[in-house]
Formats: sequence, C-alpha cells, structure tokens
Amino acid sequence: MGSIKMNKPENFDLVFAVPLSVKIGGKGKKLILNQNKFRNTHFRTMNDAKKNFHDIIANMNLADHRMPFQNPVRLHYYYYPKSKGSYDRMNVASAIDKFLCDALIECGVLRDDNYKMVLWPQFYHCRVDRENPRCEVFIVEEK
Repeated sequence: MGSIKMNKPENFDLVFAVPLSVKIGGKGKKLILNQNKFRNTHFRTMNDAKKNFHDIIANMNLADHRMPFQNPVRLHYYYYPKSKGSYDRMNVASAIDKFLCDALIECGVLRDDNYKMVLWPQFYHCRVDRENPRCEVFIVEEK
C-alpha cells in the first residue's frame, strides 16, 4: 500500500504535531500509541503514558483567547509512520484520538470530546518519515 498525498485543510484553526509513542518508566522505555498496546498494557503504565502525553500537549501552549472551541470541530490526523510496515489504521487512529482528545480537554482547547463536539475525525496515511515519525493534527472549527 503506497501513501496517498492528501490536501490538508486550508482554513484550519489550530495545527500541531504529536509523537507516535510516549515515554514510560525511567529507563527510556516508550509505549507505542495503538489500540493493541492500549488494551494489553497494565493500567498504571497506561496512566503514566497518558500523563506524559498530556504533558507534551500542555507544553505546546495550544490554548489562546478563543479557547475552548465553542462550536463543533473536525479533526484531521496526518500519520507519518517510521517504516513501510503495514498496520491496522484504526488501532493507531483510535489510540491517538483518545489520548489527544482527553489532553485537549484537560488543556482547555476542547470543552468536550463527545460526538456532538468532535465531528468525523479523519485519519490519513502519509509518506514514511524515518527521521521524524509523527501525527500532524489539523483542527477546523465549524462556523
């Protein structure tokens, strides 16, 4: 499966990038964000990973005078994997979306992440980036 070049939203309200893994423990160990890991990881380790992910988002200082978004938003995720290996798209998308939406609420960017506030999140597979694997997030507020 080749990567598809997608047209990113032109009128976005917020854009940033998140890592595909999160540091856990004290020995440089990382947890890869995907649903299989989410399901199989001990709850204390998962809580540590969620806290560390939240800290990453909080340090971006995303909230401004317009936050939290008052209207529903669309989330566009552009996934740049580290390798060409195949993956289950929804295993990755659901874990990143869960961690991110929870962090955005805690940081004051979103009021809620229910289906009325977060409309149809879209997940796109992009080119391999061995040097900087990431997920770029574009948030578009409905007017």
